[in-house]
Amino acid sequence: MRTGAFFPELSPDDKTLVYVGYTSYGFDLFAMDVDPSTWTVAPDYVDTRPDPPSPVHGAILGRHRYNPLPTLRPRSWTFDYASPGLFGNSYTITTTGGDVVGHHGIAALCASTPIAAIPTSR
Repeated sequence: MRTGAFFPELSPDDKTLVYVGYTSYGFDLFAMDVDPSTWTVAPDYVDTRPDPPSPVHGAILGRHRYNPLPTLRPRSWTFDYASPGLFGNSYTITTTGGDVVGHHGIAALCASTPIAAIPTSR
């Protein structure tokens, strides 16, 4: 809000309007003369708004239980490779997802650590 007039009150003799105004300097008290002879007549109302849209046929208007299964599916996949470590290489595939509303989620991980060859001496 940049400016405004608040709490208007007429004086007891109905000749002065006093209100709290807000300007760039803050709140202050303002007064103005009330002279009904200077008032203009309000113009007639002209409706320029369009008619409301017609109702959508076939729309679901009733309540029903939410079923997440039609939209519950994986949304992201990652593949990870860990360099040789104590037990050799490691491969991991991860997926996460959820329903479109965000009420349900799923996650799955598949990891594989192939057995490293054990060195032997001859």
